Amino acid sequence: MGTTGRVRFSGFAAALAATAVLLTGCADPDSGSGSGAGSRAGTSPEPGRTHADRGGPAAARLTPEQTVAALPRADDLVDWSLTSRPAAEDLAKKAAMCTGVSAWCKGALQMSSAFFTHRDAGHIEFTVYAYGTSAAATAAYPLVLKDLEIRELDPKSSTEVALPTRVGDAALAKQGTTRLNSPGTLLSAAAGTTVVTVRTGGLANMSKTYTPKELAALGTLLADRSRQVQAGGPATLDLPEGALTYEKKQP
Repeated sequence: MGTTGRVRFSGFAAALAATAVLLTGCADPDSGSGSGAGSRAGTSPEPGRTHADRGGPAAARLTPEQTVAALPRADDLVDWSLTSRPAAEDLAKKAAMCTGVSAWCKGALQMSSAFFTHRDAGHIEFTVYAYGTSAAATAAYPLVLKDLEIRELDPKSSTEVALPTRVGDAALAKQGTTRLNSPGTLLSAAAGTTVVTVRTGGLANMSKTYTPKELAALGTLLADRSRQVQAGGPATLDLPEGALTYEKKQP
């Protein structure tokens, strides 16, 4: 994703860029009616629990390559299309911008996003923000959500989402009406030395309302994939079967 003086472009531009795809149906260590998902052996057996909870290794600082690797791949969301190749964006060079609504980037190293589209369910954007320490990530996750909320949701419609399960180490979520006049949801969670976010939305007639359970499943997928990479392994998790459902809206 590109940057402005506030560090990132709004998802509004990305959503418009994905419209053509939708219409064509394209497929550190410190202490600090149909399914839209597939199921493989890597699916997390304990959603909402981190590696630290299960006695796993301490969280490690991610490299730019590892930050990208934590994101879902094209085949990790069945029936969805990955519309751009994820790349790491250096945030350490933007420290001078980390004030006000952009204070979330203090201590951030890099970030990377993956943008998925579905002709009957709008879009989902996954983003991983890598920090130097777990403490920095824990301090940043509510600030990341606030920045997203300001840019993405109508303030009159924004309300808090009560997640039914734990996501990462700590998480917050919001729902409301997006700038495209469609239902949108936002989730931000701390996961070791990272903050992971999920943003959903789309065109008014090509989006869906994600339930708290669905939003938690998406957040857990990304948080646990980040934890896998921090532990030194590849990210192998995908969504459990039936985690997302949607109604067919286009012929």
